[in-house]
Parts: sequence; C-alpha cells; structure tokens
Amino acid sequence: MGELYYVFSDETGHWNNEGFYIRSWVLFSETEYIKLKGRIELFKKLNDKDSELKFKETHDYSLFCDLDFKVYFTLTFSQDFKERKFDLITDVESQENPSFVINNKNIKNNILNTLKNSIFLNIYEYYHISNSLKNFKEEYIDKTLIFMVDSPQCQNNDWTKMFDEFKAEKFKLKIIHNSGKEIGIQFADILAGNLKKILSQIEKGTPFNEFEKKIISNFSLNNGLEKAFLNNPQIIMWDAKHQEFVNKLIEINNEN
Repeated sequence: MGELYYVFSDETGHWNNEGFYIRSWVLFSETEYIKLKGRIELFKKLNDKDSELKFKETHDYSLFCDLDFKVYFTLTFSQDFKERKFDLITDVESQENPSFVINNKNIKNNILNTLKNSIFLNIYEYYHISNSLKNFKEEYIDKTLIFMVDSPQCQNNDWTKMFDEFKAEKFKLKIIHNSGKEIGIQFADILAGNLKKILSQIEKGTPFNEFEKKIISNFSLNNGLEKAFLNNPQIIMWDAKHQEFVNKLIEINNEN
C-alpha cells in the first residue's frame, strides 16, 4: 500500500447568505499533512489562538506558503439559485392556504425556506460533490484518497449516499463531527475564505499577497466541455453569463 492522501472539505457559511457558496477540497499527502499540523500549531501561537481556526480576513497566512498541497474549489453564485424558477417553489409562493397559519402565525415563509434549502442541498450540493469526485478520479485514480468532510448543512447519510454514487474504489469518506479537532478541515475553511476574498478583490483591483497567489496557481479554467469538471474553480450549474467572470479568473491566473 502506497502513501495515503487526504482530502479535506469545508464551505463558506450558508449558501443563502453570501454572494458565493464556495466549497474547498484540499489534498495533502501523509508527509505534508504532518507538516500542516506543525504549521497550524505555530500559527495559533503567533496569533494567540487556542480555539478552532476559522478564516479571518486580517490574518497573514504566508506561514503556509511552502506547504505542498492542491486545492480544488466548487462554486455557486447564490443569486443564480435565487433567479432559477423551480415550479415547486413557485407553486407554494402563489398559495394562500389557511393550513399555513399555525397558532395565529403564518409559517409559509418557513416552509419556503426549508423547501429552498432542500432543493439547494439535493441539486447544487450534489454537483459540488460529484464534480469534485470526478476531478479527483481523473487526477488521482491510482491513489488511496480519504475524504474528510465537515458538512453541517447536509445530513450525514445524504452526504454518504451522494459520495457512494460517485466514489472510486480507493476513495473513502469520513464525516468529521467536530471540526475543532481536525486541522485539515480548519485549513479547508481558511482556503474557502481566501478564495471568497480573492473573488472580492478582482473587481477592486487589489493586489494579491503571496498566499493568495499560491491559491490562484491552482486555477485551471480551459479544460473544454468534455472535461469541464477539471475547471478550477468549478462553477456549479454553469451558464454562458458566467463567462465574463471566468475570463477575469483566467486573467489573474496568467498575471500571477
């Protein structure tokens, strides 16, 4: 059995509260994972941090620049989901049903929010998972990969079912119940947050620091239609209107 590889995944906040829903998938070899542990401990000491690491825009992450890792991003435009017309949602929105009134309170919006959340997780999150697994199958088919996932927005059994539908023989899944005890998940959170920051800087023309440039070096955006799942960041539910955005990503990748 050769060296194991670990893939850690985490997302940026709730899909409905941000401009982007970003899930990062960061791959480490066993050797580099051991190095990551040391860097995380040092980073916490330098920043007087005892608890779980979460992305913070003011933090300097240059300490991690020389780690050897690969990161793949899956991305959804939150507005894209909101603009799509799902008949099920439209039907509930159009109804004025007395059954929606419980204890003198109208619960219609609660039902709609639950419905939208379920649609997002069962459609969009499905493609976040499937496209990432297609990517890792293509790039690491001969490697033993252990996926460690923090998934607070999706039921664990749903995550497992989605994973089993697409996994390769050497892919294994472990659901992390306490991300505070897994530094790989914490680093995945840092990467997802940094991508969100990078995307916000594109319009502003703000220069990128060395760690952001390292993240950008993972971008790959010209893989054609047959292997579009290799595009990184991978835009879920692609639409032609996203091409201008992709062109900007290609530009900053070429520049950095």
